[in-house]
Amino acid sequence: MQSIVIKYFAFAHLPAHLQVVSKPIGELANLFEQLLPDGPEKSAGMRKLLEAKDCFVRSALDRAPNVLIEEAQRARIAIDVDAMVSRFLAWKLPEDFYPDCGITFDGRKPDALNPNKSWPTGTNLFHAGQAKAMFEHALGGAATGAASA
Repeated sequence: MQSIVIKYFAFAHLPAHLQVVSKPIGELANLFEQLLPDGPEKSAGMRKLLEAKDCFVRSALDRAPNVLIEEAQRARIAIDVDAMVSRFLAWKLPEDFYPDCGITFDGRKPDALNPNKSWPTGTNLFHAGQAKAMFEHALGGAATGAASA
């Protein structure tokens, strides 16, 4: 059953500079609406989240709209490139992968890298530093913070 207050998290009707504040909270509310079971704690949490959203939107009224939008565009979420590299290098290659340069893989023969006859992961093209550079390039500067330093 949908929360009574979920409709108040709508943000599309707001001017762009207020959507900058309201939209992430509305998306969070919708996520909680889907993930959490109905009950008194969810209802209380949704009411408190709505109250916080209302306070933040009112606070945004004191900022110049263009400044708020520009700062929001600069304040991107930090992307942990190192975690992306680790996940990429640990990715189990699909069964129909085709290695290049004559490299072969025989999953029946254990070796130092595959002592348990496991399927290969990652890539034979890059080491971790090169994979990190590739992700930073692909993200086009979206990676920020200590994670990509």
